[in-house]
Amino acid sequence: RVLSKVKKVLTIKSLEGFADIPDELFITGEGTENGTAIAQALPFKLVGNGEYEIFTKLEAGKKYTFTDRKSADGRIFYSEDQTKLKESETGSNTATKTAVYRIRIDFNVATITYTGIKSMGVYFSPSGAVVLDLPYQGKGIWSATGVINFKQETWGRDQRYKFQMETIKAGKAETVQLGTQKGTDVPPNGTDPTYFFVRILPNLSQWDDKWKFVDAVDGHPTKISMILQGDKDYTHAVVPN
Repeated sequence: RVLSKVKKVLTIKSLEGFADIPDELFITGEGTENGTAIAQALPFKLVGNGEYEIFTKLEAGKKYTFTDRKSADGRIFYSEDQTKLKESETGSNTATKTAVYRIRIDFNVATITYTGIKSMGVYFSPSGAVVLDLPYQGKGIWSATGVINFKQETWGRDQRYKFQMETIKAGKAETVQLGTQKGTDVPPNGTDPTYFFVRILPNLSQWDDKWKFVDAVDGHPTKISMILQGDKDYTHAVVPN
């Protein structure tokens, strides 16, 4: 055997993700909506392979953690800089501002992103504007009762709608719309719950991905709720009084 006089360097780069990705994820701690009782930890929603999301309120200056189970022996995840995700039995997070957040965690690349939710409202397509603000009620629910008047057109009364959020991400304001999963263009017929299922839309538009109110909404007090919770399909409810 002879040692070669030619030497090469092989550089290997790999993602900083977790080899063991949890099957579930929860948020708990004094800074969260359900406090420190681990049995009351709020669930994240699995939105992709190794990707989780939650809409929740955090209290400034109070600690919270992410865990993979509702028990004292769960794995603990946290971030020191609100960007890179780490695992430690003693780690914790602290919010700098009391606000409602959309928190996204990607275990594939060990990252975490926080988006502040400034407002949620009913976007009425015929007006091209939000016509009813929905205050945050807690645990991923926004709700309000108001009167929405359909717009009279030559062909009838226009009742198309979706939802719109005003957000802050990395200090930058951004408008985000939420619309139908089914691309429907008719009012709900019967009790099929999937009609009301919600998805976050990739683009802003006036007419795309909307629903239609039932006739009973026109000019009458109606309770409208947006429900973005981790243990169920994202959905909304429209209940005329």
